[in-house]
Amino acid sequence: MRALVFAPGEGDGPYAFPHGIFIDERHPVPSHTDRSLLIQTKAAALNPSNYKIIPARWPFVRHVRRFTVGYDAAGVVLSVGSDPSCAHVQVGDAVFGLAPLGSIGEYTMLPCAVAAKKPTTLSFDEAAGLNVAALTSLYALTERAKVKKNDRVLVIGAAGGCGSFGVKLAKLLGAEVTGVASAANHALVREIGASHVVDYKDDKEMAALKGGRHYDVVYDTVSSFEDAMNWVPIATPLVKEGGLYVAINGQHSEWTWALLDVLARPLGLSVQRAGYHHVGLLVPHRAGMQQLAQWYESGELSGGVPIDSTFVLATNASAWSAMARQKSRRAVGKIVVKFPD
Repeated sequence: MRALVFAPGEGDGPYAFPHGIFIDERHPVPSHTDRSLLIQTKAAALNPSNYKIIPARWPFVRHVRRFTVGYDAAGVVLSVGSDPSCAHVQVGDAVFGLAPLGSIGEYTMLPCAVAAKKPTTLSFDEAAGLNVAALTSLYALTERAKVKKNDRVLVIGAAGGCGSFGVKLAKLLGAEVTGVASAANHALVREIGASHVVDYKDDKEMAALKGGRHYDVVYDTVSSFEDAMNWVPIATPLVKEGGLYVAINGQHSEWTWALLDVLARPLGLSVQRAGYHHVGLLVPHRAGMQQLAQWYESGELSGGVPIDSTFVLATNASAWSAMARQKSRRAVGKIVVKFPD
């Protein structure tokens, strides 16, 4: 099958060694166990981590074996395992899910525990974008921040993948939402549910934003250990007493505490600093996926899944263009990729 693969030292072009991302025309079709299923992939979606795994400053990548890129996928079930965990799907079903062995191929293996039926209200392209971004925002706002009716929520990066779902889900939960985005994206952010939008490039609007502790929850989808703006010192003073700052990325030290937190939570403990939660280490589960699908099916979540662009992977150049768009941090919604029919 054709697949987009990462193989250090192979390939050419802008993602050549030490990056090594290219289309493999003869990649093996993935096998699956009794607890998984095989789909014909109709669409897949990119996430920022898909380019962050390949920087030259990580010398160990030179020793990584070839593997398929991506996690998010949607398609049609071709074969399904016999384990009871797979009873919710059958051959021929349209599904979406997370692929631990890679999703950007003509066929994809999905563990049954992280696969769910596609809402009939969404296209395959939209459903492919419903996985990591939507689950991250669902977990951040419901499990960590516990957003409730009449809360005031600030979403930083409100036009991006996680940010757009943050706006939609906070609105669904009954919150009053303020989005932070560039002026060009204000109409979109309002359309998906924000009552107020702030242009981070406008000094007057930013000065007004910093006027006091306004928010029960700040949901930060932008700050990272890269060269992007660090919103933590800017937005932390905006959180009300007893509120919570929730981030999906952050400085290297925050990732360390997040890893320790994952280990501590089963014991009923949290090791993250007071008033701040890092949720970058998502542990996905089918219940969350089914909840998202149910909301879309019922119309409680409407307007589809925001899609920035769709790339048909006919050549390596098209794959590199998709990766470059993801790396630009200018995507408005999800970036979808697929192979030509």
